[in-house]
Amino acid sequence: YCMFLDGDDWFEPEAIPRIAGCLREWKPDVLMFNHQQVWPDGRKIPNVPNRYVDLGDRWVDLTDPAVRKGASRNLHVPWTKAYRMGFITDRGLLFPRQTYYEDMVWSIRATVEAGAFYYIPDVLHNYRRHPQSSLHTTHDGHFNIIRECRRIEALLKDRADYRRWYGVKLYGYIRSTLFGVINTGARIPKAREGDYLKEMSALLMDFRRMLGLWGPDPLVLAAATGNSGIYSAMSRWAVRINRWKGRAYRLKRKAFG
Repeated sequence: YCMFLDGDDWFEPEAIPRIAGCLREWKPDVLMFNHQQVWPDGRKIPNVPNRYVDLGDRWVDLTDPAVRKGASRNLHVPWTKAYRMGFITDRGLLFPRQTYYEDMVWSIRATVEAGAFYYIPDVLHNYRRHPQSSLHTTHDGHFNIIRECRRIEALLKDRADYRRWYGVKLYGYIRSTLFGVINTGARIPKAREGDYLKEMSALLMDFRRMLGLWGPDPLVLAAATGNSGIYSAMSRWAVRINRWKGRAYRLKRKAFG
């Protein structure tokens, strides 16, 4: 088995024995665990369930695609999982030679192609947050995410079973990630915002056609104009709607557990 750890992150002291015990018991292709964000001021914020991904507070067997699809919109990074080396080599999992968003397709392929797949809720990984990291600075490298999403589109086109089980969930993840790049501020150079919006909307429209999602998406249509002013106005409206949905989800969890 192998795990990934960025140079400025760290595992909790009990992480390795806890993970090793689960690997010995279940012998999975992939074991996923939880993490927390660590901010410069010392705050530690554990990853918590949301209305997209709620795996609960106990271990879960995700081997069945019908169960796993509920977790397929999870954060697609390599450092929240342990991987069987034979699975990696058998599937030919390789990272692309690029600096930004290089782990997206790798992580999604590992998630959908694994055989035995388990999750434990233990917070075992500490992810250090840097407000001035490369992912929060302005450069054209952020266009790489569109290239990576096109690779996910190709994967789903080639595999009807992946498309059936995971297509809609992955579309939701890709949509929120693409919008996140333009919405979180100053990642895309101002002069290239129109190009990004048009490329992003074309990609999402192709996804929708592939998956048979024919209802209108106002945010995608606003992005298609390539006009950042029109898109920003629609985005503010969408933020209010999402906040309402988030509150509704939290109230539901509080009321019904």
